[in-house]
Amino acid sequence: MEKTYTIIFSGKTVQGKSAETVKNKLLAVYDNDKEKIEILFSGNPVVIKRNVDNQTALEYKNIFEQFGAVLDIVPAAENKKAPIQPSAPPLTVSHQAHTQTITCPSCDFVQPPTNECVKCGIIIQKFHKKTSAIIRQNTLSQNQQNKTTSSARLKNPKGKIQNFRTLFRKLRIAILLIILMIVGLNEYFSNKHISSWKKTLTVVIYPINGDNSDESVRYIESLEQQIFQPIEYFMQEEAKLCNLKLQKPVTIE
Repeated sequence: MEKTYTIIFSGKTVQGKSAETVKNKLLAVYDNDKEKIEILFSGNPVVIKRNVDNQTALEYKNIFEQFGAVLDIVPAAENKKAPIQPSAPPLTVSHQAHTQTITCPSCDFVQPPTNECVKCGIIIQKFHKKTSAIIRQNTLSQNQQNKTTSSARLKNPKGKIQNFRTLFRKLRIAILLIILMIVGLNEYFSNKHISSWKKTLTVVIYPINGDNSDESVRYIESLEQQIFQPIEYFMQEEAKLCNLKLQKPVTIE
């Protein structure tokens, strides 16, 4: 069988809360019945609720503590052995009062249904009306601003032309940057390929007649590939000194 409890109020209040303050706040629980509130604070223990489970007892305790009142939870068996005599018939908080709560829109305080927040003191209904009015005003202002902006765009075709020019300029810059990047990468990989020297480099010699003389023409015509062979031998010897594994690092054409 589930253990049951009796909830008792003896007039004790949370530290820092005066009895008058707690009385005013508890009026919301007891439908502004001042007579019941005076019975609660008569100085005698008053039974708030009998034979409730632990969860329900804790719910009552938490709700009353929000208003500044301290409840005592006594096991029902102990209560039978030492019954508490209230100064008036036992008081009962309505089921709606302890199962339904509202949250203050200003301070987020959770409390039983009431029109005035017991923590910050605002009138909740007025607060909602004022907030709704502000939201409506902001919505109207935003709609008006959007209409004004749309009208300005329709009346100002130069703005569209300016936007197109800006877009075209950005596109042109992007294309130039891409071309520059391609050229840079090509140069980088070409230099890397040459400096790595993993393959024989082909060197082509083009004789040029700088003075346009007949003597230079005759000399150029007399040149043969064997004349440049010492260059290949020289490069082979230098490659060995540099530990280059290619047998023929350069070929002359």
